[in-house]
Amino acid sequence: MIPYLVLLAIICAIGLLFYWNGKSDKAFLLLSAVLIIFVQSVRAPTVGVDTPTYYNGFEIIRQLDWESCNIYGWETLYTALNWSVGQFSDSFNVLLFAVSVLIVGNVFYFIYKNSDNVFWSVFLFFTLDYFFMSMYSIRQYCAISIGINVYTVLKQKFDSKNIIKALCLLALALGFHNTAFVCVAFFIPFLLKRVDVKTILWLAISTIVVIVCFSQIMEFLFQLFPKYAMYQSIGSEKFDGINIRGIDLLFTAFKLIALIVISRFNPDLLKNQDLYRLLFVTGISIGLSVLVTRVELMWRFTYYFDIFLIILIPNLIERFVKYRIILYFLLFVLGISYFIYIMISNGGQCVPYQTFWA
Repeated sequence: MIPYLVLLAIICAIGLLFYWNGKSDKAFLLLSAVLIIFVQSVRAPTVGVDTPTYYNGFEIIRQLDWESCNIYGWETLYTALNWSVGQFSDSFNVLLFAVSVLIVGNVFYFIYKNSDNVFWSVFLFFTLDYFFMSMYSIRQYCAISIGINVYTVLKQKFDSKNIIKALCLLALALGFHNTAFVCVAFFIPFLLKRVDVKTILWLAISTIVVIVCFSQIMEFLFQLFPKYAMYQSIGSEKFDGINIRGIDLLFTAFKLIALIVISRFNPDLLKNQDLYRLLFVTGISIGLSVLVTRVELMWRFTYYFDIFLIILIPNLIERFVKYRIILYFLLFVLGISYFIYIMISNGGQCVPYQTFWA
């Protein structure tokens, strides 16, 4: 636990130093990224629940010719990254470095382009568990970090040029994990031109329809992704329903509170439209969280939408100038508390932290 707390404390201290007399987003993000990438890159292959699998995969793939290296059934770009790194280095930590640069670089670009308070978005990246998830859900987080910037591109200007850029990003994300197809949902709030409370309510109604027609939708998805149909046929527990996690109930409560607050803002103003769009995107994960009670694999899709909370929360708090300090103080206390809880529960098995030379 100590190395992670020290890392977060250093980043908070850097934030205090850089923002004390002004705003320095680029410098803060760059130095924070360097520290995070270093910590993620020099870790032992045992740090992270899925990391040993990725280690074994790299050790095998790097010794094969390109035509034979897709033995794991991993997506093409992630396999290519393993094979490419393996052609000039036999060190798994070089691969971890490349992966961390890809993930942290893209997430921080997302923060830089979309957050009204970069420091608190980085803080939430840690304390809402995304930092740890990026250390063990490697393939999917490569896809997530790229996929979320579909939103970034479309937000800049919704025209044919940026739509093509967004589709290219979507294709890249799919090259790392096939669940990235859900990023097509990021197009919806921009296609609608105007998002308001009624739009959010229609989203809720659509979610109910999806839940009612869930079996038919799953059959369609199995045709698109036959690998998952195979898992179901052999009785994989991933296709059993599970209870909704407590943290998702907490996220849902916050989204409902955000809906009440944002509904007071005029949706025709550009700044308010950003909040409505963010709420729309994060709201999609509410329905997906409910669907987890039918199929556990739905958790994988929620990750693409819940990460938008690192933008939505500070962007909303920034609107309340009078109560901003109090709200950020509460966010700090709750964030640190949850960060410690994550490490104690250790679901991602990132604790204890060890370096590869230990």
